[in-house]
Amino acid sequence: MSWDSSRCCWSLAAMRRPARRPESPFGRPNGPPSARTRSGWAKVVLCGVMVGVCDLNYGLCQVIVGLSIGELEAATHTPASTLRFYERKGLLPAPPRLSDKRRYPPDAVDRVRMIRMWQNAGFSLGEIGQLLDDRERLDTWQQLVRTKISELATLQAEAERSQRQLEHALFCRSPDWTTCAWMRAAATREAASRESL
Repeated sequence: MSWDSSRCCWSLAAMRRPARRPESPFGRPNGPPSARTRSGWAKVVLCGVMVGVCDLNYGLCQVIVGLSIGELEAATHTPASTLRFYERKGLLPAPPRLSDKRRYPPDAVDRVRMIRMWQNAGFSLGEIGQLLDDRERLDTWQQLVRTKISELATLQAEAERSQRQLEHALFCRSPDWTTCAWMRAAATREAASRESL
């Protein structure tokens, strides 16, 4: 890992002192020599964000780089309540916790953005779960996508038709729209299309 030393720095802050242990077979812990202590356990802080925990007796470091729920909320413009809802629905895997606080992996940002994108396309949460997690089941997710493309094409045609009707209404010179031949014909077509459904 590299960083700009003028902007970021490593630090190890003691967390607790464990019972006396034998000499570490793994050598000293990772990090700058000036940061090493003899406290037993330490947290690794990079640019003000805790990114790992080290056992200083054994030289073992567990990297826990991740985002808090507040950071994930800011990165995806998604309320924390919605992120928790996604977790309950199984769309967002439950992250590990540190001091009872969620620590999301960096790829959670892309996953949340993908969920929001599929929602905007009109997929249900159940369908989104299949799209995200059933990629190996080619026939399943492809059928979902084909069905949604067909639905969107229908909605697009309806939106374009409504736009034409509104544009005509905006410049229609008839004193009453019921006397406008074009508007009456458009209304008749609308009624016929509803009856055919």
